[in-house]
Amino acid sequence: MKEIYLFLVITVLLFSIKTIAQDFTVETFTDNTSGTDISFVELDTSNDTLEIFQGDAPQDVTKCYIFSLGDWIPAETLNISLRVDGRHDFLDYDGDGELDVVTMSRFSGINIFRNDGANGFSIVYTDPTPYKVGSIGIIDYNNDGFEDVFFTGNIATTGINQQNGVLINDFETDSDNNSSSVFIPISTTIPAIHFGDIAIGNVVGSDLKDLIVTGDAEDIGAYGAVWENNGDGTFSESFLFDGVGLSMVAISNNGDNSLNHFVVSGSGESGTLTTFYENIGGGNFNPKSSSLTGLPDLRFGDILFQDFNSDEIMDIAISGIGGSELYTGIHIGIDSSTFNSEPITFIDQETNQVIALDNSSLDAKDYNGDGLIDLVVNGNDFGNTKRTYVITQNSVSLVTVYEDNDANGGPDGFGDPNISQEVPSNNIPNGFVLNNTDNCPEIHNPQQENNDGDTEGDICDLDDDNDGFSDEEELACGSDPFNEEETCDTLGLNDFNQSTVSIYPNPIENILNIKNTSSQIITDIRLYSLEGRLLFTKTSPTEYIDLNAFSTGIYLIKITINNTIVTRKLIKR
Repeated sequence: MKEIYLFLVITVLLFSIKTIAQDFTVETFTDNTSGTDISFVELDTSNDTLEIFQGDAPQDVTKCYIFSLGDWIPAETLNISLRVDGRHDFLDYDGDGELDVVTMSRFSGINIFRNDGANGFSIVYTDPTPYKVGSIGIIDYNNDGFEDVFFTGNIATTGINQQNGVLINDFETDSDNNSSSVFIPISTTIPAIHFGDIAIGNVVGSDLKDLIVTGDAEDIGAYGAVWENNGDGTFSESFLFDGVGLSMVAISNNGDNSLNHFVVSGSGESGTLTTFYENIGGGNFNPKSSSLTGLPDLRFGDILFQDFNSDEIMDIAISGIGGSELYTGIHIGIDSSTFNSEPITFIDQETNQVIALDNSSLDAKDYNGDGLIDLVVNGNDFGNTKRTYVITQNSVSLVTVYEDNDANGGPDGFGDPNISQEVPSNNIPNGFVLNNTDNCPEIHNPQQENNDGDTEGDICDLDDDNDGFSDEEELACGSDPFNEEETCDTLGLNDFNQSTVSIYPNPIENILNIKNTSSQIITDIRLYSLEGRLLFTKTSPTEYIDLNAFSTGIYLIKITINNTIVTRKLIKR
């Protein structure tokens, strides 16, 4: 059985509380973090495990938790330093197939740890400069086939000096096949930012990874730009966008380098904004505000693209603060640049509150191998309490549901067999039911009475005894419309009644038209319920009556002409 490892910078034992939120299970940890990256990652390849790696704890240690038979079990402590305000990322700097770890914090500076694949880590590079409110990312900066480290932030001891750089991976293998790597720091023309974020991916259109930078830059202020990778160790500022502080940025990485989009959230001159930049080719992007995309305007958190519902359309998970409200949720993609404005949210069983965090970090991956994308998030809640959650997606079967939105009278609990859709069993939309036997789909009909047993219920069946004579004809000739043995043939049809008076439309919604082709005048119109209760009377000639005030149902209308009564069955929708 595959084991799951949880890597945390903590020393206190862990427990979890589980609750179901829609089609997700939420696990709430007591060892919680904020202001530090959190990631799903496979570090221990000797056991084919997957870990969660995060920072922020009283001690400079990373602890491992094994997930086995539904429980988190503490394992050995790892020698990796990472503290509050910590950033981390992963690279295989030496090409051995194992993910190595790079960390940056205001306590430990920048450190790169070599991973031996069996929970053994050793420092191969250190820079003690204390960086905070910054970002790091992995990119082959000089296009030599080896991954380098890009970093940016401000120096914690001064708090104002933004600084960035690149750690070039100078990997070498000698004649005896002994490998070594030295990371060489170099400067870059890309502006240093803090209180911001970076994203790395193919956005300009080539196979080379580009850089997106957003945040506060010294001597510039709010700054945002796409920097195109030229392939020779240089980058060009190719697209400027409105910079935001306390920002977060993500690239869609949808597999088509020429169509990757990106989204930026943060605080700008006009307030907190989330802007989606639609890739229109040629290194150009079309900005779309939240009013067009359905995304919330947030800052001071994290954002990522992932296909959570496996429909091949990217969704967005986002967490942060908008105005004074905290927010955490998943917005399901409608198309490549618009999203359902109603998010999937989650409940903390411990507090019975909707999970909403700022100063947060997100990551998404199928951590348990069931083919469904899961989510991990940390941050501060409304009470400024640090929280960490693993949100596991559960398998949900699809069911066929049927429309129960009767145009007249509202839902009756029975679905229209002709109007259906397939939906997750835990997300049946309003106006749909599992039942598909409604015998009058357009009329509220909870009794579903059906005298003759055909496909139409009595309330909408024009021939309730299926004897070949309509209910109107039988009522006109005095026959029982619910008795197939009694017909107009047996009683004799009043030709005058039948030919001189007609009503339409039938079924009716509001106005009933009365057509009289005889030379006689209509002297009386009466409307009855099926139980025989008189509901309406009109004693003057008219060509129509307004039945808007009457409820849905079946009525009898009796029209008197020259002392002869014409009876019709009327269906009100």
